[in-house]
Amino acid sequence: MHKCQSPAVMAQRIEPANSPDDFPTPPWATRALLEHVLDKAQLRQLSCLEPACGAGRMAKVLHTYFGEVEVSDAYPYGYGPVRDFLAEPREANSVDWMITNPPFRLAEEFVQEGLRVARQGVAILARSVFLEGIGR
Repeated sequence: MHKCQSPAVMAQRIEPANSPDDFPTPPWATRALLEHVLDKAQLRQLSCLEPACGAGRMAKVLHTYFGEVEVSDAYPYGYGPVRDFLAEPREANSVDWMITNPPFRLAEEFVQEGLRVARQGVAILARSVFLEGIGR
């Protein structure tokens, strides 16, 4: 890092408006969420939705914990079916959990829709800058 640049400046990134905003979640991060935050003993009886699955890095881990995992993405990455979570609404309370790493610029909308769709909870893995927004 150049000594004139702070870590905060280095953490900034700019995505084109039409970018898929694909920054895959490392499998260890998903495992940490499931092992240390959620009650992993109960997950085998529950369903989970991963609506921004990309190439499946997070979804593959979710499959090892949940009894049922539904995956999709708005872009054709080859792992799950193509479905735009925000443009094609799902039935309310149709899954137990929604766990995803949404496109950062759409994270708030993903959380709002997830709260409508999930019976038990919503968990997203996002940059900490997400917490600084007005609506969050």
